[in-house]
Amino acid sequence: LPLWEVPPRFVARSLFEEDFVVAMRKGHAFARDPSLSAFCQADHLLVSLSGDSLGFVDELLAKRGLKRRVALTVPSFMMALAHLPTSDLIASLPRHLVQHHGASFGLIAAELPVKRKPDPIQAITTKAALMDAGVSWLIEVVAECTQDQPPSRLRRPTTATVTSGATTVVTIGVTIATGIAATIGMTAAIGIAVI
Repeated sequence: LPLWEVPPRFVARSLFEEDFVVAMRKGHAFARDPSLSAFCQADHLLVSLSGDSLGFVDELLAKRGLKRRVALTVPSFMMALAHLPTSDLIASLPRHLVQHHGASFGLIAAELPVKRKPDPIQAITTKAALMDAGVSWLIEVVAECTQDQPPSRLRRPTTATVTSGATTVVTIGVTIATGIAATIGMTAAIGIAVI
């Protein structure tokens, strides 16, 4: 989830900005008429950890006096990608997720018919954790993986041991870190950085 401010004991490193698109199976009627009216009439899939059927899209629609029908909620974006190809549902999903994985699931995307400000995606860690060379290195690798140019720090040693006190938490190789960033998406890479 995007955080606009972090407590003083944390450091936030900006990675990129994320907006949302409407994802659907190939041949879906919404792709031929991606209007606000068609969007409101379609059945929707919503990603919600809690199962709540109201999200930011519903808030944007409510400001215009409009509603949509959420027919299904799932707890993760990857579950949404897996369900959409075999249904007539549409879903508002992060643009980068759909760009990287949509084709593998046979999905296409259209612009979201309601506009909103993109969310800042950040790698967040405690200031104390950044004193650990492994954590600092991993944050740098994650940040470089989100840039348009090839990561330069990947020429460094092939593994970094991330420690917490006297206990080793995880050892991550360069290939694994970059593969996660490129293949699974930044949420997974950031999750590893926080461990």
